[in-house]
Amino acid sequence: MNKDLLVIDADGHYVENVAAWAARMPANLRDRAPKLIIENGREHFTIGDLYCLPSKGANLMGGMTMGDGMSARKRGNDAPELRGRLVSESDLPGRDPVARLKMMDEEGMAISVLFPTMGLACFTAIPDPTLVHPLATALNDWLIDDFCAADPKRLVPVATLPLHDPAEAARELERCAKKGVKAAWMSPVPVMGRTIDHRDHDIVWAKAAELGITMTTHHGSGGGISKAMGRDRNNTWLGSHAMGHSFEAMAAIVGLYTSRVFQRFPTIKWGFMEAGCGWLPFWLHQIHEHAERMRFLLPDLPEDEEIIDIFHDRCFLTAEADDPLINAALDAGGERCMVWASDFPHFDCSMPGVAQELRDRTDLPPARLKALASTNAIEFFGLQNLVSAAAAAS
Repeated sequence: MNKDLLVIDADGHYVENVAAWAARMPANLRDRAPKLIIENGREHFTIGDLYCLPSKGANLMGGMTMGDGMSARKRGNDAPELRGRLVSESDLPGRDPVARLKMMDEEGMAISVLFPTMGLACFTAIPDPTLVHPLATALNDWLIDDFCAADPKRLVPVATLPLHDPAEAARELERCAKKGVKAAWMSPVPVMGRTIDHRDHDIVWAKAAELGITMTTHHGSGGGISKAMGRDRNNTWLGSHAMGHSFEAMAAIVGLYTSRVFQRFPTIKWGFMEAGCGWLPFWLHQIHEHAERMRFLLPDLPEDEEIIDIFHDRCFLTAEADDPLINAALDAGGERCMVWASDFPHFDCSMPGVAQELRDRTDLPPARLKALASTNAIEFFGLQNLVSAAAAAS
């Protein structure tokens, strides 16, 4: 069914080549560069003396090491093996762009919009802006110049943008835009004592508006070192992962609304990635009701600035193919508020057949299915010039 449906993966992931990432670091920071080490028979991703994934000592990820967490479900069941595979043993299409393109052909994906894997786990845990921004620059250059260069029409890089030093973040955004990047991601987790909606970040939003860059948030549960929602309420990876991804996106949305970032920078498009979608009707209604009843506490929030209208116009979530709540979320957030995500090659991606699972949906009206599969992603990520060539190649 729908075998000719154009499918764009709006939230796929790459697995970083840690050695190549480290090689791009400034010489004076090489001793704090990213690396993979083996300790007590288990592989760790470290930056300097910081154990990013998994955490040192106790592994809060249910016994899952790096390789297990990045492997697709190709074993015929939903249970990852816990034998401690290495990153070098993880699914090749996650870490090799040529293999990624072959997998996309086999799965029927025209374009993949790419977010990091290990990078999700480390940036908010590093308190030093003089380290974190060179780390991001090195990662962005490797992604753009090495990984996505294999086919720039089908592999779309999303720039990593830490907010530790807002002026530096704005400069990195402009630098990446000059290299053709159309979107950036940042963690929704507070950094340097500032929430995402803090006024100090206005310099970043102003630059994004000037350049026409789509801004996205993407949580990364990591190895227990990030100060994310859920970590103080649950001591399992299951619990913190379930809470963190959704709750951090929800917090970002209400913060960006009440601080009027959405309203003060009305041309920016915003995506809240890998957070699910079933909570959207409740959350938009909750914010709307509170704004109606408590607007007197926020005199800078005019009555004509409705969160529902803002979300309809220029915000979006991701949905995986089997999510049963897509229709309810689209009814609340508007036909444009959703893009499809594979989450490949992370452990919760249903492979093979992840794109076919989307094509097989019979509960979505054809126009809604098409919007979810491709047209919303084309609009939000500015992919119009890439679609024809990518579709022809896929």
